[in-house]
Amino acid sequence: MNPAWLRARRQTQMLADALPYIRSLYAKTVVIHIGDHPGDDGQLMPALARDIALLKLVGVKPIIVHGHDHDEQIHDTVLLRLRLINRNQHLIDMINQYGSKAIGLTGQDGLCIHAIPAAPSTVLHMPHFADISSIEAAVIHLLHSNDFVPVIAPLGTAPDGTLVPLSANRLAALLARSLKADKLIDMLDQADFTHLTSLHRTLLTANELANRIKQGWASRLPPSLRSLLDTAIDAVRTNVQTIHLIDRQHPSALLLELLTSEGIGITIRSDHGPHFIADSTHYLDDDACSVHGLPPRPPQRIVRF
Repeated sequence: MNPAWLRARRQTQMLADALPYIRSLYAKTVVIHIGDHPGDDGQLMPALARDIALLKLVGVKPIIVHGHDHDEQIHDTVLLRLRLINRNQHLIDMINQYGSKAIGLTGQDGLCIHAIPAAPSTVLHMPHFADISSIEAAVIHLLHSNDFVPVIAPLGTAPDGTLVPLSANRLAALLARSLKADKLIDMLDQADFTHLTSLHRTLLTANELANRIKQGWASRLPPSLRSLLDTAIDAVRTNVQTIHLIDRQHPSALLLELLTSEGIGITIRSDHGPHFIADSTHYLDDDACSVHGLPPRPPQRIVRF
């Protein structure tokens, strides 16, 4: 049998397998938090940009929060703004190269993110992020209605109009809550994700995760990761249906988590449901199987969402 034909058949079968997930995510709002690190493989961000563009092109409404809570603090507001905006622009350019339309935002654009500056931290090397007081989603809705992908830098607007640094983790969670997003995806460092594998679970409710934390499981986690989990629990209890924690250094992590039955991350879902996408069973089209000379397959149930 021709090897090229076999590869083509596998590729078309993968597309057929992804169809129920694409259908279930169509027109859904997904907030994606992506960090950025100097030591990253040069192929990581282009691959993420490609995956974001693909999700947008199949009908998902992605919102990107691009920043990392471990970033070195820069107290010069102008330098901080330039650093974050330049970093955002690099990601925006890559998304656009893959056929989508991305645009950058900070908290000053449309005064969409209001914040109260925090007092300087007394803990050495501890960042002092501003407290987010409110988020106005009108600008984001306007961008979505015009088919743009918002890429948001973690900068808020203080009462005096200046830009102040925000926790990217918290900003992503509050955005997801404000927008009543269907999903919040935190793309973690490999080290942070490895810590979470000690849960020995890939699917938990908010209560189950909170109970594990109360029982002391999280006592050895880094403070930033513990804070992220607390924020995730709050988000999934307030408007956000599902949170996905994934290792962003895994190739095609975003697509594997969202468009396959197995996934590669840890899912936190609401205590009250729905626990499955529309609590329904999606069937792959038997005709699609017959086109490729394959026997009809049993129905597949999407259980992680």
